[in-house]
Amino acid sequence: AIRQKILTLLISLLDFAPPNIGYYLLGFDITRPLNKTVLQEPGIQGCKRSCLHSVIDLLFKELPPHSLYDTPVLSRLCYQLLLKLATNRHTGAAVLRYLRSTYDFFGKFLEIHPWRQDTSRLEHQTEFLQLLALELLVTSRANLTSYLQRLLVGLAGPNSTIQGPFHALEGSRKLLSLLESVCKMDVGNYVPLELNYFDSEKLEMLIKQHQYKEGGLSLVNVVTLHKTLQSELNLVSNNNIPVAQRNEINEEIKSILNNTVERNTIRRKINLKRRAFDAWRQVVEVMIVGCNK
Repeated sequence: AIRQKILTLLISLLDFAPPNIGYYLLGFDITRPLNKTVLQEPGIQGCKRSCLHSVIDLLFKELPPHSLYDTPVLSRLCYQLLLKLATNRHTGAAVLRYLRSTYDFFGKFLEIHPWRQDTSRLEHQTEFLQLLALELLVTSRANLTSYLQRLLVGLAGPNSTIQGPFHALEGSRKLLSLLESVCKMDVGNYVPLELNYFDSEKLEMLIKQHQYKEGGLSLVNVVTLHKTLQSELNLVSNNNIPVAQRNEINEEIKSILNNTVERNTIRRKINLKRRAFDAWRQVVEVMIVGCNK
């Protein structure tokens, strides 16, 4: 839980203009432009161990025989932090260069990462694919041909020959299996409630009043909705309604709240599925267009 809070803090700090303590904790020299920073392993040229080193170590524990499957939130936050750094105009080039030259991050993950066709891993794989698409684009523009070829072979899977981007896509069992896992993802179905005491239209209007944004996604604040519904019940109770009827209203409120939680879950799954499709599209687009030469 502590590590998750630290990662969440670091991610939020990257939303603010540099220099700030977040960049410092991640190993960047905040006394000069961040794009001048050369990231190194701890101990090399006086480089101190930073939070970035720890994040990369955690991600490498995903590879066999280690596993972060039991801590999916921690794994997702690690990927989110790397993606945020890689897409940041101040830090992107330095981070991708460091991952490439020091760890061979993308090559190793493509070779031995335990790709799985299940939704529990889909969010992490989505973040990785977005990182990979960016790496493919950067290395293709830098004409790192042999390295790029290795990444394409990693995408195609073992025993596949790569003669060009279209052949890579056709024989890419890993990419196609990832697409299959996205297609098979079940987002669930929303089942409208049958209400006896609350008006459906007014309830929908009330629910909309309790919506908030989470990363661009509209969700319902179940806690504040519960308080509002409970206050409505207390007002009705002043009219000395029977205890049995009050209990029935309480049960209906519970059903409304459970239904709202399910609605939030479905929205999150739909958003994840959309992001996963888009990440897959980014990789394929770069393979076909960016790596065409």
